[in-house]
Amino acid sequence: MLIAAILLGAPGSGKGTQTELLCDRLGFSRVSTGDIIRAEVKAESSFGLAVKEYQENGELVPDSLVCSMVGNRIRKGISKPGIVFDGFPRTRFQAEELDRYLNELSGAQQIIINILVPFDEIIDRILSRIGCQQCGKVYSSRVDNLAEGEACPACGATLVARSDDSRDVLKVRYDIFQRELNPILEYYEDRVINIDGRRPAEDVFLEVVKQIRIQNVESFNA
Repeated sequence: MLIAAILLGAPGSGKGTQTELLCDRLGFSRVSTGDIIRAEVKAESSFGLAVKEYQENGELVPDSLVCSMVGNRIRKGISKPGIVFDGFPRTRFQAEELDRYLNELSGAQQIIINILVPFDEIIDRILSRIGCQQCGKVYSSRVDNLAEGEACPACGATLVARSDDSRDVLKVRYDIFQRELNPILEYYEDRVINIDGRRPAEDVFLEVVKQIRIQNVESFNA
């Protein structure tokens, strides 16, 4: 049985980390709308040409086109034991379309996890982020004992903080996210499993795996 993991949560809640852990440790396949769009544009497919036109005109790519690309990716087949969606769905329409695509896959089992982290904790996490512009690695000054201006442990380049990370800017992003998330939660209703994301990433991951096992007792043996 194919497991489809849908991770919800505000920026800074740890969705990206949990996605990486599911892929690295359990062999899940990552389905990212950003990756799909870039690949389609590079290949100059019919999807890619349509996306490029919207981008060149400074317009948002319509939900219907984004969903079509995701659906096309799913229909091509997933050979791994599970898939985890990164950055999708972002609207209720996308959630409805994702349900439709997954229902086309015989035996696909969805698990929808909402990682809950209070705003003040998210602020602390994001404002402590420092990144490497060379290799793209992101660290936390409060967790990794690193500071802006020091060398990246991965490649040796200088670590920097994002200039647009401020409490006021992050509050606007958070409020926008909450408005966008509510219709998705209303659509999924009692299918949503809430997980406390304030804990260390490893503890959150163990809880994610536990919930997957509960939902897929017979088919999931990770």
